[in-house]
This record gives sequence, structure tokens and C-alpha cells, in this order.
Amino acid sequence: MARRSAGVLHYSISQEGLIPERSYPDQNSLGVAKTKLRAHSDFYFNPTLNDWALSFNAFDIMCEVKMKNLASQRLYDYAGAGDYRFSPSCAVRAHR
Repeated sequence: MARRSAGVLHYSISQEGLIPERSYPDQNSLGVAKTKLRAHSDFYFNPTLNDWALSFNAFDIMCEVKMKNLASQRLYDYAGAGDYRFSPSCAVRAHR
């Protein structure tokens, strides 16, 4: 039976060192140019943002980070350790 989902959520966060390791970033107080904030991080290092992204459980999550395969596996493992209620169609996968 083929998997079906409502769509794909493209998930990326700014590079390490530019945004907080925990909590939501406040773009106005970061003092960093928007162009720098658009550069993808290596991994998903911020659990607050990970929890937020994983809350969209009707979507597949397309990982938009530099270390795509490793980061997608880590995010998948993180999701499995949490109390997330995934629909059968939910997947975390690397963007290719």
C-alpha cells in the first residue's frame, strides 16, 4: 500500500552560532543580516524548533540542511524519543 500525505514541509534552520541553541530566535535582536540567516545549518541543533517542526504531523518533513542524511536520521531518532503522535503517512527524509 502506498503512503499518502497531505504534503511536504521543508524544514531548515539558520547556521549554528547565529541563532540560540534553545528557544525561538528573535530576528530583530540577533543583529545578523538576513542573508546570513538564510544559510542552512549542518544539523537540527535546536530542540525547540525541532519540536515545532515535528508538531506538523500530517506532513512529510523534507530536511534542508548541509548534512542531509545524518541530520534526517537524527531528527527521526529525536522524534521517536519524544511523545509525538505520527500519522502513518508521516516521514522524515533527506532532500535530494
